[in-house]
Amino acid sequence: MDTVKNKIEPMIYVGTYGKYNEGSIKGKWLKLNDYEDINAFYKAALKLHNDEHDPELMFQDWENIPGSMICEGDLNVDIYDLIDAVNNSHIDYEVFLSAIESGFDWDSVEENYRGEADSHEDFAMEFAEETGFCEPGNWPYNCIDWERAARDLMMDYTEVDGHYFYNS
Repeated sequence: MDTVKNKIEPMIYVGTYGKYNEGSIKGKWLKLNDYEDINAFYKAALKLHNDEHDPELMFQDWENIPGSMICEGDLNVDIYDLIDAVNNSHIDYEVFLSAIESGFDWDSVEENYRGEADSHEDFAMEFAEETGFCEPGNWPYNCIDWERAARDLMMDYTEVDGHYFYNS
Protein backbone atom coordinates (compact mmCIF):
# COMPACT_ATOMS: atom_id res chain seq x y z
CA MET A 1 0.00 0.00 0.00
CA ASP A 2 1.29 3.46 -0.90
CA THR A 3 2.10 5.81 1.93
CA VAL A 4 0.49 9.21 1.87
CA LYS A 5 3.09 11.81 0.93
CA ASN A 6 0.86 14.81 0.43
CA LYS A 7 0.48 16.23 3.90
CA ILE A 8 0.02 19.90 3.12
CA GLU A 9 0.52 22.50 5.83
CA PRO A 10 -1.79 25.41 5.00
CA MET A 11 -1.09 28.47 7.14
CA ILE A 12 -2.60 31.94 7.49
CA TYR A 13 -1.15 35.03 9.11
CA VAL A 14 -4.14 36.42 11.01
CA GLY A 15 -4.29 40.06 12.03
CA THR A 16 -7.22 42.45 12.24
CA TYR A 17 -8.36 45.44 10.25
CA GLY A 18 -8.45 47.47 13.48
CA LYS A 19 -4.79 46.85 14.28
CA TYR A 20 -3.82 47.38 10.64
CA ASN A 21 -5.65 50.73 10.51
CA GLU A 22 -3.72 51.75 13.64
CA GLY A 23 -0.43 50.95 11.88
CA SER A 24 0.17 47.49 13.34
CA ILE A 25 0.36 44.13 11.64
CA LYS A 26 0.36 42.32 14.97
CA GLY A 27 -1.01 38.85 14.51
CA LYS A 28 0.16 35.27 14.30
CA TRP A 29 0.60 32.43 11.84
CA LEU A 30 -2.10 29.82 12.41
CA LYS A 31 -1.77 26.34 10.92
CA LEU A 32 -5.11 25.07 9.65
CA ASN A 33 -4.09 21.49 10.45
CA ASP A 34 -4.10 22.44 14.15
CA TYR A 35 -7.90 22.87 14.03
CA GLU A 36 -10.51 20.22 13.30
CA ASP A 37 -12.67 22.45 11.10
CA ILE A 38 -13.19 26.00 9.90
CA ASN A 39 -15.28 26.90 12.96
CA ALA A 40 -12.46 25.87 15.31
CA PHE A 41 -10.02 27.89 13.19
CA TYR A 42 -12.19 31.03 13.36
CA LYS A 43 -12.68 30.55 17.10
CA ALA A 44 -8.90 30.41 17.62
CA ALA A 45 -8.35 33.41 15.35
CA LEU A 46 -10.88 35.48 17.28
CA LYS A 47 -9.38 34.37 20.61
CA LEU A 48 -5.96 35.48 19.35
CA HIS A 49 -7.37 39.00 19.04
CA ASN A 50 -9.47 39.07 22.21
CA ASP A 51 -7.82 42.39 23.09
CA GLU A 52 -10.29 44.01 20.66
CA HIS A 53 -14.00 44.40 21.40
CA ASP A 54 -15.24 43.09 18.03
CA PRO A 55 -12.21 42.04 15.98
CA GLU A 56 -12.61 42.00 12.21
CA LEU A 57 -10.14 39.36 11.07
CA MET A 58 -7.68 40.19 8.32
CA PHE A 59 -5.75 37.46 6.53
CA GLN A 60 -2.52 39.25 5.72
CA ASP A 61 -0.59 36.35 4.20
CA TRP A 62 -1.06 32.64 3.56
CA GLU A 63 0.79 29.58 2.35
CA ASN A 64 -0.40 26.39 0.66
CA ILE A 65 -3.91 27.72 0.05
CA PRO A 66 -5.20 28.31 -3.49
CA GLY A 67 -5.90 31.99 -4.12
CA SER A 68 -9.45 31.18 -5.15
CA MET A 69 -10.15 29.79 -1.67
CA ILE A 70 -8.97 32.76 0.40
CA CYS A 71 -8.89 36.52 0.36
CA GLU A 72 -7.98 39.20 2.84
CA GLY A 73 -11.23 38.86 4.75
CA ASP A 74 -12.61 35.39 4.01
CA LEU A 75 -11.68 31.72 3.90
CA ASN A 76 -13.68 29.32 1.74
CA VAL A 77 -15.72 26.91 3.87
CA ASP A 78 -14.54 23.99 1.70
CA ILE A 79 -10.86 24.43 2.64
CA TYR A 80 -10.90 21.52 5.09
CA ASP A 81 -12.47 19.25 2.47
CA LEU A 82 -9.67 20.22 0.08
CA ILE A 83 -7.02 19.54 2.73
CA ASP A 84 -8.52 16.10 3.39
CA ALA A 85 -8.71 15.32 -0.33
CA VAL A 86 -5.06 16.24 -0.89
CA ASN A 87 -3.83 14.48 2.23
CA ASN A 88 -5.65 11.28 1.24
CA SER A 89 -4.68 11.36 -2.44
CA HIS A 90 -1.78 9.87 -4.35
CA ILE A 91 -1.74 13.04 -6.44
CA ASP A 92 0.63 15.85 -5.42
CA TYR A 93 -0.69 19.13 -4.07
CA GLU A 94 0.84 21.04 -7.00
CA VAL A 95 -1.50 19.13 -9.33
CA PHE A 96 -4.52 20.10 -7.24
CA LEU A 97 -3.29 23.70 -7.24
CA SER A 98 -2.80 23.74 -11.04
CA ALA A 99 -6.28 22.30 -11.55
CA ILE A 100 -7.96 24.75 -9.17
CA GLU A 101 -6.19 27.76 -10.64
CA SER A 102 -7.34 26.79 -14.12
CA GLY A 103 -10.98 26.41 -13.16
CA PHE A 104 -11.36 22.70 -12.32
CA ASP A 105 -13.29 21.82 -9.20
CA TRP A 106 -10.87 20.47 -6.60
CA ASP A 107 -13.16 17.53 -5.92
CA SER A 108 -12.89 16.31 -9.54
CA VAL A 109 -9.08 16.31 -9.69
CA GLU A 110 -8.66 12.72 -8.51
CA GLU A 111 -11.12 11.47 -11.13
CA ASN A 112 -9.92 13.58 -14.06
CA TYR A 113 -6.14 13.76 -13.65
CA ARG A 114 -4.41 11.87 -16.45
CA GLY A 115 -0.75 12.53 -15.74
CA GLU A 116 2.11 14.73 -16.74
CA ALA A 117 3.92 15.15 -20.07
CA ASP A 118 6.45 17.49 -21.66
CA SER A 119 4.23 18.19 -24.69
CA HIS A 120 0.84 17.43 -26.17
CA GLU A 121 2.51 14.99 -28.59
CA ASP A 122 4.18 13.14 -25.69
CA PHE A 123 0.83 13.01 -23.92
CA ALA A 124 -0.86 11.61 -27.04
CA MET A 125 1.83 8.92 -27.46
CA GLU A 126 1.66 7.92 -23.78
CA PHE A 127 -2.13 7.82 -24.01
CA ALA A 128 -1.92 5.52 -27.06
CA GLU A 129 0.52 3.21 -25.26
CA GLU A 130 -1.54 3.08 -22.06
CA THR A 131 -4.76 2.30 -23.90
CA GLY A 132 -3.11 -0.59 -25.73
CA PHE A 133 -3.07 1.02 -29.16
CA CYS A 134 0.14 -0.71 -30.21
CA GLU A 135 3.81 -1.10 -29.44
CA PRO A 136 6.16 1.90 -29.91
CA GLY A 137 8.48 1.49 -32.92
CA ASN A 138 6.09 -0.80 -34.79
CA TRP A 139 3.64 -0.05 -37.55
CA PRO A 140 1.30 1.81 -37.44
CA TYR A 141 2.69 3.57 -34.36
CA ASN A 142 5.70 4.93 -36.23
CA CYS A 143 3.51 6.25 -39.08
CA ILE A 144 1.20 8.41 -37.00
CA ASP A 145 1.19 12.20 -37.26
CA TRP A 146 1.51 12.75 -33.50
CA GLU A 147 1.08 16.51 -33.80
CA ARG A 148 -2.35 16.03 -35.38
CA ALA A 149 -3.23 13.19 -33.00
CA ALA A 150 -2.32 15.45 -30.08
CA ARG A 151 -4.44 18.31 -31.49
CA ASP A 152 -7.45 16.01 -31.79
CA LEU A 153 -6.90 14.49 -28.33
CA MET A 154 -6.62 17.93 -26.73
CA MET A 155 -10.24 18.60 -27.64
CA ASP A 156 -11.11 16.39 -24.64
CA TYR A 157 -8.23 17.36 -22.33
CA THR A 158 -6.82 20.45 -20.66
CA GLU A 159 -3.14 20.97 -19.95
CA VAL A 160 -1.90 23.12 -17.07
CA ASP A 161 1.81 23.38 -16.29
CA GLY A 162 2.44 20.02 -17.94
CA HIS A 163 -0.41 18.27 -16.09
CA TYR A 164 -3.30 16.82 -18.09
CA PHE A 165 -6.94 16.68 -17.02
CA TYR A 166 -9.92 15.10 -18.73
CA ASN A 167 -12.67 17.64 -19.47
CA SER A 168 -15.55 15.73 -17.94
